Amino acid sequence: MSNLPTPDEPFWLTPEQRRRIEEQDGLELSPLRRAMRYVWVRLAVVVLTLGVLAVGLSLPPMWRSSPSGFTPVVRISVLEWLQCRSLKQSALQMAAENKLDESILAWRQAIANNPADLEANRGLLRTLSTAKRPAAGNLPQGLWRAQWLLRITATNLADLELVGHLAQRYEVNDLALGLLTPNEARLSDAALGDLLRTLFRGGQMEQFAAVWKRHPGADRNDPELALYHTAWEIAWGPPGGIAAARASLQKAKENLELRVTAHELQLYVSDALADLEGYADSLQQLRDLHYDRPLDHVRYWRMLLATGRKTEAAALARAYAAPPGNRARDPAHV
Repeated sequence: MSNLPTPDEPFWLTPEQRRRIEEQDGLELSPLRRAMRYVWVRLAVVVLTLGVLAVGLSLPPMWRSSPSGFTPVVRISVLEWLQCRSLKQSALQMAAENKLDESILAWRQAIANNPADLEANRGLLRTLSTAKRPAAGNLPQGLWRAQWLLRITATNLADLELVGHLAQRYEVNDLALGLLTPNEARLSDAALGDLLRTLFRGGQMEQFAAVWKRHPGADRNDPELALYHTAWEIAWGPPGGIAAARASLQKAKENLELRVTAHELQLYVSDALADLEGYADSLQQLRDLHYDRPLDHVRYWRMLLATGRKTEAAALARAYAAPPGNRARDPAHV
């Protein structure tokens, strides 16, 4: 037995006096109980106990993150919540630095930790929609998260517009029209722009004109959207505005911010007017800028066939090789 006084005993007691006190109290202390009489030991035990409890509570998926009534129920651990939060911050930082692939990966990892996190799902969809020509390989994941988000939020208008924008960017026309058309009267200007673009690219020119007429100010902050109406005027509008519209579209081809869209729209116009020369010129421009799509070339081959140039069309088709992933680049980097 140690002769040192415990923290609760007067320091002047002799070992014999301490022994008598212990015998009187019936306390022949074990080493552990004697150690517990020191304050620092007690504090260490408390800290260790709290640490064990914290680890025990942070690892199991005990905490519900999905809304009440939503199935399947999503439960996560505290550790998963913390990881999701950190990954969301990383994704935002990567997106701000224009590192879209890294940002998309971070969003996906955040969702893997907490599938019901609304901001993580929205962040992924926004980032997927950022590129000028989104990579086709991201589409399945984007559509899956879009469906999941609309289920969680009961298809509120803001998320409906977000998914509609994603569908418009990836040219999933049926999805975009199915979401946006029934809600036309409630859409923001940006979502109206998505609806008009989808109608135009889908060849629904009568509906395009009708929606444009009902919302004449939809393009007030969107010069690119105004080009869609310009292209419509050239091939489908009244004769009186054709010359001015042609001049506007031609001028847009010289604008670094608008030239890709202008040449893309020229393809639609030239296809409608059977203007083979104009189509070939814009297709070559898009090819030089790495914004051409396989469908653009297919339309050109069809136009060649329609003019009797079957041999040329067949030769171009055999020689064609689509770029891997058909990923576009920002015009500023071309």
